[in-house]
Amino acid sequence: MGINKENILKRVELGHTYLINQIQANGKFIYQRNMDGTIKKGKYNMLRHAGCLWAINTVGNRPIENNIDGAFTYLNSKFKRFSEFLFLVDKGHTKLGGNALAILAHTQHCITESPYLIEGLVGGLKTFVYPDKLISKFEIIQDTFLETPFKSEYYPGEAALALVECGEPGAALDLIHPLYKQYECTHDHWVLQALGKLHPIYKGTRIIGKIIEDFTYKIAGTIMREEHLYAGRSCAIACRIEGMVPAYSVASNNTLKSQYAEFLTHWVDHLLAYQDMNTESVTYGAFWQDNKYRIDYTQHAICALHSYAKLLKS
Repeated sequence: MGINKENILKRVELGHTYLINQIQANGKFIYQRNMDGTIKKGKYNMLRHAGCLWAINTVGNRPIENNIDGAFTYLNSKFKRFSEFLFLVDKGHTKLGGNALAILAHTQHCITESPYLIEGLVGGLKTFVYPDKLISKFEIIQDTFLETPFKSEYYPGEAALALVECGEPGAALDLIHPLYKQYECTHDHWVLQALGKLHPIYKGTRIIGKIIEDFTYKIAGTIMREEHLYAGRSCAIACRIEGMVPAYSVASNNTLKSQYAEFLTHWVDHLLAYQDMNTESVTYGAFWQDNKYRIDYTQHAICALHSYAKLLKS
């Protein structure tokens, strides 16, 4: 792989600094900006708030700053306890993906309360999981949880990654196995990341290890065959890189590794073109798409580039 590792890490650090600098005194991020750097109005998204905190602490290489603690305080203020469980509640709703990203954020955050919060959030996450279905979103009315028809194809993968990261690989497999049987996540970078974490745990097992490898190859193959679906979209490119790095690690033969490496090198080069490198700009270090800068674009980009840099090191 020919892309310079030091340059990639520098780009990661620029994006990391940009995200930190978007945290305001109230703990919220400046959610999005226009191409000229002015603040763009829009609905705030707590799932992406949590995702950015996960990214900041995942790729960061310096002590936690006070403004990051403020952003965690804001995140934690959105947690509500029902019985022994915690839920990330926003605008009267709680989502499977929101709970998952809140867990991921706290798995990387070193504060005394994190293990206690993770335990409650994991319990909350499991209430979305039924033997015959997976619920994406509840509306909460007077402490009553009402199932909604809302669905997200990425929530199961987010939940599986959260579970394996906090030491529950069996529960993660319970989410992934129905997806494997139905093959419902054709481009899911979250599932690929979960599979990459599960592979070292189960690769010595005949059945589960084979399922993990087979599912990885299927999703990676679809991503590589359908590149036209995300060309020109920085966030989609970053997400596919996030998934293809663990796919490379799972691959057991040199032919697949070579194909995955070529794919990664090509799209990392494309992704870097979407980063603002104007040192005089308020959006210096941020990634753009659709003529705007949004925090999750930079979140996914720095996670993708950071994981790619680690792959180069190995």
